[in-house]
Amino acid sequence: MRLCSNRHNYKYLKGKWPEVHKGPEPTVINWANLHVGGFSRGIRTLIVALITILLLGVSIFGIVVSKYYQDETSEKFDVSKCGAITETLTMDMALDDEAKPLDRKLGLMNCYCYDQFL
Repeated sequence: MRLCSNRHNYKYLKGKWPEVHKGPEPTVINWANLHVGGFSRGIRTLIVALITILLLGVSIFGIVVSKYYQDETSEKFDVSKCGAITETLTMDMALDDEAKPLDRKLGLMNCYCYDQFL
């Protein structure tokens, strides 16, 4: 039961008794940013969100393009055929094969690189 009578309606906010909570400690408040209003903070948040979405989009695009070229290269030069090459591949052999026209390439560069990563 409240001790106030109806004649003190000026103490109510929107028809309800206001709730009072303890405020933050003064050391926690960043006083240098106190002048920044809600609109400015909202604009800054929007800019950061847009930059984040842009970076995610560029990253996803890069991954999709890389996967496309990886699949395209895998179709042309299958590294599973590298085991059929009996001699040890050298960098010079791979570079010579890479310099050949596309219809004469054996895919030795892919095999050489694949062997280097194993």
